[in-house]
Amino acid sequence: MAVFCSGVDARAQQPIRTRPAPGAAAQQRPATRQAAVPAQPRARVAAATPATAPPDEAPPAQPFQLTPDEQLELDQMLREWESRSEQITLFRCDLKRWEYDLVFKKNTTAVGDMKYKSPDRGLYRVRDEKTGDYLEDWRCDGKAIYEFNYAKKQVIERQLPPQMQGAAIANGPLPFIFGAKAETLKKRYFLRLKQPPKGHEDKICVEAYPKLQSDAANFQRAELLLTEEGMLPFALQLDLPNGKTTTVHQFFNIKTNDLVDKLIGDFDSPRTPPFWKRIVEPAGGAPVVDDPAQVTTVPEAAPQQATRPAQPPRR
Repeated sequence: MAVFCSGVDARAQQPIRTRPAPGAAAQQRPATRQAAVPAQPRARVAAATPATAPPDEAPPAQPFQLTPDEQLELDQMLREWESRSEQITLFRCDLKRWEYDLVFKKNTTAVGDMKYKSPDRGLYRVRDEKTGDYLEDWRCDGKAIYEFNYAKKQVIERQLPPQMQGAAIANGPLPFIFGAKAETLKKRYFLRLKQPPKGHEDKICVEAYPKLQSDAANFQRAELLLTEEGMLPFALQLDLPNGKTTTVHQFFNIKTNDLVDKLIGDFDSPRTPPFWKRIVEPAGGAPVVDDPAQVTTVPEAAPQQATRPAQPPRR
């Protein structure tokens, strides 16, 4: 599930370019998989706050139309992807993230790692490539989503309602990466297959637009590259709704179902580091602070990217 990177590293200074708007172009595509090389990114793409409520908004207008042959090919791919995903119980990889600010022409680079344990546990961490400071740190133990805010030295625990437990990974910082369910994906996104970019003809390229406002609040458009062998994530481009920034992730050093990972406690409920505060946001309730006397404000629901991160705590 991912992006198009004919050498993402080599082109880290420029956003990936895609064929413009999907409307008219879709009418000219042949029935076989024809994915446009990703066009100029349009939106800011930081890892969004994982959704904690089931989406229920009316879908926007469909951005493109598929021919019967294109729909059949897409359905076959989604079923195969779901089948392959069901075989993965443990996943981990390293990643690199490029964030392109299209207004101020400022690019930032981060490195990190990502882990997953079926069915609903995960971890996503990225650090500034130059300073090593943590920019984002998310965990999910199946019952709550934990955000480590290094700037404020806070662990924000967002508890999940029962109906969301077991499914929160699908609403995590990076959509599509884990727990691919064909019918769920089709209900939440407008999807189509595209021709992979030059240099990545051996990849599967998927373009997605949100159908629901709860997803559209996190990204405007996504383009993914999957490996044909194993259908594992290779890269992911997300365009943020503000139309000003695009983020590209590239995934490497992927390991699946590694027995060593079963012994690592990355998926347990994390401890609060010394001198940090823990803020608990109950499902549907008011936030609770572990030491109210030390906190004067409650953090926003959306994740706060650390601008001057504190030294990362020991884990």
